[in-house]
Amino acid sequence: MAISTANDTTGYNKDIHGYGADSHTGSSMSELGDSARHTVAKAKDAVKDQYEGIRDSAQYAAASLKDVIVHNPMASLGIAAAAGLLVGLVFTRRS
Repeated sequence: MAISTANDTTGYNKDIHGYGADSHTGSSMSELGDSARHTVAKAKDAVKDQYEGIRDSAQYAAASLKDVIVHNPMASLGIAAAAGLLVGLVFTRRS
């Protein structure tokens, strides 16, 4: 039994060609890899854009809520108390 060296690839090439692969397989795989990288980059950009939009919306909502609380502290306190009462009733209600 002979030990093949790194430079002796003729047996491997015959095996690969025997399974229907040809010299174009490498370029097809390269194109597939490039296409996958491009798709991942597009998805990453889309997710980043969505994240930035959601973050901006949340910051705007937080600033608006802060303005409402500053301008109407008693109404805000009443709404918070009512919400707390409702949550307490829901969780303590027994069947």
